[in-house]
Amino acid sequence: DEYWGEKPNVDTITFRPVMENGSRIAMLQTGEADFIYPMPTEQVKKLEKSDDVEIMKGFSTITRYVTLNTNKDIFSNKKVRQAIWEAIDMDRIIENLALPKAEKLYTHMSPYLKEFYKNGLEKNYPYNPETAKELLKEAGYSNLSFTLTTISENTFENDLALFIKEDLSKIGVNVSINPIPWGQYLPEVYKGHKYEAALLRVAGYPDPQRILQRYKTNYSSNMGNYSNKKVDELLLEATETYDTQRKIEIYKEIQKLLNEDIASVYLMDQGVAVALSSKYTGYKTYPFAFIDVSTIKLKKINK
Repeated sequence: DEYWGEKPNVDTITFRPVMENGSRIAMLQTGEADFIYPMPTEQVKKLEKSDDVEIMKGFSTITRYVTLNTNKDIFSNKKVRQAIWEAIDMDRIIENLALPKAEKLYTHMSPYLKEFYKNGLEKNYPYNPETAKELLKEAGYSNLSFTLTTISENTFENDLALFIKEDLSKIGVNVSINPIPWGQYLPEVYKGHKYEAALLRVAGYPDPQRILQRYKTNYSSNMGNYSNKKVDELLLEATETYDTQRKIEIYKEIQKLLNEDIASVYLMDQGVAVALSSKYTGYKTYPFAFIDVSTIKLKKINK
């Protein structure tokens, strides 16, 4: 009652984590839930036709990519990493997975962060399976096989893995998908780096330093074990300078280096969709993992 700002319209909120996508959708349709965040992408088109639900779409700063463990011999070779990148047809994936507001990525930064985003990198690794085959041949691999680890609870991620597997099979690469629960993925893959290749969804932040510091040598979240002395120096300089324009130049240079080195195979910023019961209005989407219920209002019903 004594809050300093404008009072919200909602007095009580109950947050309930429900892991299974089908259960969340059912709860929304029966009125047991009023809001879903995030909305399962495979259900967006279906629920858009419902008069009882409003689907809101927005941009995100969430980066999704394939991280390749460069401690493994096969991925220490840049030509192999490039072949994998150029063999993945992201246009086909985005179209078939019906993503709300997806943007193809070429570095570890969302174009939503316009001030810091490095443009012009998209021309470097176009979809070209024939070039990918030649790169593998030059690298000395004719029958390449590896395991792609995913989080078993993430339906979208495992659908994405199937598309990647299909694309890579066209250049003679055999991918085995290894879905494991998050409770196992976190200590073994994310922290322990015990994997060959892994699909990763990294929560977005409006801070480029927080995004890019994961490529610092020996940093705990540096899953691909990437190391570049120049990147380390630039990350340090960015923390020490008060010159905003210089910071922007630094972060763009880091993105250029990550792209040149193929530090990871960057896929997309998939956007975000949320579902709200049509009884309510006023919700605003944000480009990062933030839920603001203060603007939600119950619609007035005309009698």
